[in-house]
Amino acid sequence: MSSHHFDTRIAEIVGVNAAVIAENIKYWCAQKAANGQDVYEGRSWVYNSVKAWRELFPYMSESQIRTSLEKLKAAGIILSGNMGHNTHDRTLWYCISSFEISRKCIGEKSPMDWFNFANGFAENRKSYKDNNKPNNKPNNKQADLAKEVFSYYNQVAKRIGWVVHSKLSDSQERSLNARIKSYGKDRVCAFIDALSRLQWTHKGFRDNPDFRLSLTYVLRARTFDEHFDKLCPAAPPKRDLLNPPEPEMTDLERCFADFAKTGIWAGERFGWAAPDHPAADYSADLYQRFGVKRRAA
Repeated sequence: MSSHHFDTRIAEIVGVNAAVIAENIKYWCAQKAANGQDVYEGRSWVYNSVKAWRELFPYMSESQIRTSLEKLKAAGIILSGNMGHNTHDRTLWYCISSFEISRKCIGEKSPMDWFNFANGFAENRKSYKDNNKPNNKPNNKQADLAKEVFSYYNQVAKRIGWVVHSKLSDSQERSLNARIKSYGKDRVCAFIDALSRLQWTHKGFRDNPDFRLSLTYVLRARTFDEHFDKLCPAAPPKRDLLNPPEPEMTDLERCFADFAKTGIWAGERFGWAAPDHPAADYSADLYQRFGVKRRAA
């Protein structure tokens, strides 16, 4: 017997059903992020259709699932987009907006609380076994990415007068790997570039004119929390304007499609007569689109 989990703080915002779905999305995004899979704009994404959600959560109706997903998107807890390679693929992709979760559910707690929660591994969360947690130990690829960002930071620092670091400390490397994992190397570099255009980062403040930005300051969770979304807003998933995705089928259309493929009519649970039943009264368009024959009168 399977069990589903949810975070009560999210449930308070969007309800239990939506919190259960958010927990599932968060888990699989973390798994994919650990393996560098399906990364777009610095985030790992997962895909599912409402039908697949329905099979995963049989105690929710399709309308409840759609409503829950809309609540999560409206609350800024998840993002969604159509990123399939097939232009006719209507499957939506989802990811957790870790910044929004941290702001809405963690509040003013410490940066470490934010980091743990945003990546789905806070100490008080024991929904999954330890062997299902991603391996956060940096690999060679992560180390190379960290070196590239470190080198780029120092180039900017020398140009505008920030603190220049001779080497990357262990604590800085851990923070840098965490930011690259959450946002991607290119967006971390873009954030550094955006910060360099803020006068206070290299000219100080009125009460602290000697202040100069350092890599440690840049990599703080609080710095990203306060400035990243304003300076580097995420671009929406690209859409093919010439071949836009078709709208998702209604329940009736889905029943017609399944009937055309299998000969089994699932519409009885909605009180709908089978298309070949004498009492059926559906539009000719449905019969034509799905290749279903109407019973002769």
